[in-house]
Amino acid sequence: MAGPVPEGPELRLAVVTGASGHAGANLVRALLDLGRPVRCLVREDVRALEGLDVEAMRGDVGDVESLERAFAGAATVF
Repeated sequence: MAGPVPEGPELRLAVVTGASGHAGANLVRALLDLGRPVRCLVREDVRALEGLDVEAMRGDVGDVESLERAFAGAATVF
């Protein structure tokens, strides 16, 4: 039987829109340094996220369905 689900801001999923841009990629790194799991909403170029332990999801802020998928289960959206 599984134990209690860990809680606390450091264990809660954060979604970063624009994660492959300069500011977004730095925010992703800061969140990872805090121990937060991170899901990244990206359009195409993901070079800024290479080698990082993140979940990358293709989408666009103008596409409601992609946002719903990306935000599912998130505690925080940036």
